[in-house]
Amino acid sequence: MSPPASWPGGSRPGPRGSPRPPCGTRRAGASRTLRRLSRAVSRRRGPDRRTGLRPSNRWRRADAARNRVHHRVAALRRDAIHKLTTSLAREYGTIVVEALNDRPGPATPRSIWLALSSTSPGVARRR
Repeated sequence: MSPPASWPGGSRPGPRGSPRPPCGTRRAGASRTLRRLSRAVSRRRGPDRRTGLRPSNRWRRADAARNRVHHRVAALRRDAIHKLTTSLAREYGTIVVEALNDRPGPATPRSIWLALSSTSPGVARRR
């Protein structure tokens, strides 16, 4: 079942009818993969600038895999922001964004930190 055409970005409206960013399930899966591959890279013997130690071939392979996933996460995030801002501009024409301090404080739970870091509010403000 596809969402109604009236929903911006093809996602359900958020609380009080505000538009919600496009679904981030692929981005969440790619983020989990990125964390897993980062741990794998850190277990390998990488380059050492101080001693001039060359990285192992397994480190190079793991680093290349991590870089591919990192670029995929960045592309998914960029695509989601583009879809959201395009749909908002088409629907409303003029949008005013209030620049608040969008960084949570030290007492904020980790889940809110992760949610805010993946939304890229500054990118949407610049568009």
